[in-house]
Amino acid sequence: MSSSVRNGETTVATSLAFDWRIVLVFWTAIGVFAVIQSYIHYTIHEKEFVGVLSVSRLLLEIIPGWYFWAFATPLIFKLGAGFSFEQRAGRLTAVFIHVVSSLVFASAYMLVNAVFLSLARDSSLTAEAVISTFTSRTVSGSYFAFLTYWAILGAGFAVNYYRRFREREVEAAHLATRSSQLETELIKAQLSALKAQIQPHFLFNTLHAVSALMQDDVKRARSMIAKLSEILRITIDEAHEHKIPISRELDVLNLYLDIEKMRFGSHLTINIELHEGASDVLVPSFILQPLVENAIKHGVGRSGKGSLEITAVRRNGNLEIRVLDDGPGPIANAATYGHGLGFKNTKDRLERLYGPAGRLELDRLGNKTVATLTMPAETGQYANYSS
Repeated sequence: MSSSVRNGETTVATSLAFDWRIVLVFWTAIGVFAVIQSYIHYTIHEKEFVGVLSVSRLLLEIIPGWYFWAFATPLIFKLGAGFSFEQRAGRLTAVFIHVVSSLVFASAYMLVNAVFLSLARDSSLTAEAVISTFTSRTVSGSYFAFLTYWAILGAGFAVNYYRRFREREVEAAHLATRSSQLETELIKAQLSALKAQIQPHFLFNTLHAVSALMQDDVKRARSMIAKLSEILRITIDEAHEHKIPISRELDVLNLYLDIEKMRFGSHLTINIELHEGASDVLVPSFILQPLVENAIKHGVGRSGKGSLEITAVRRNGNLEIRVLDDGPGPIANAATYGHGLGFKNTKDRLERLYGPAGRLELDRLGNKTVATLTMPAETGQYANYSS
């Protein structure tokens, strides 16, 4: 390999090196948001605490817990790099290591929380106060901490995927000729990077929904965690599947929609139609979730209620999938609608897989916003590792 290629790889490695500043800013922002959310909650719903409540007390109660995750992030990233789920031969070992690690980190997080909660509520810190706080928050705290560990681990996987993608991209740019096999491997690396970016984005959004419910409805939060765990299992089992049948994609999507229905209840109406002859058509895995998330965000998320329709039909040698919501649409939300990470990555994945035959279009249909995916109707073998 030429020296220019090696220098390019060095530049990529340097640009992707772990940056404490980004981590601290990220977790500080989440901590400040949590403080504001808690203050508003107490002010509106638990007014009896307003007289003894102060911003400084909330900062002492909440911020240290988030900073714990800031310092834990590089350690979890290293564990993810050392024990990944990519090789089936070592997958059980990796699962065992991460389950044990998540329990250790969850226990440490709850201990840190217990110490600072005790300090905030009684400046004379005692072992009895710490133990009492620790045990009283074991159920809600352990679920939250366990889920946070896996969300950070997912983000670490995304960084590793993206790092490998950039390294391959730099190497490919300096090669005079490339074989068709190398081109195929590069496309797969790009797809893996795009999919890995979407999944942590979804995990953090769901984590936020769970944390919002934890204080008010622990039972519903547990149900959300169970659904999210199933999605995580499927994501791990099918990590190497770039295409899956549309029927399987909708099965996975229904798990995500179950989480959203727990959030919005009867305010969210969902209708899914899979037309005859379309169920065995292969689609890029995890292709619908970011579009559905976008539809709910700009539809139900803005008005508090609404409907979602998903249809898949095989027509003229193509598969056409439409995602409709009754939100304000791309004109009212021009600054953000259709420009997010999920929307852009979905378009990129379709272009890389199908070229001009793969399209994603956004439009208005009456009072509804519709995102339409079009791709060749391909069928073939599908290895379901979860079976």
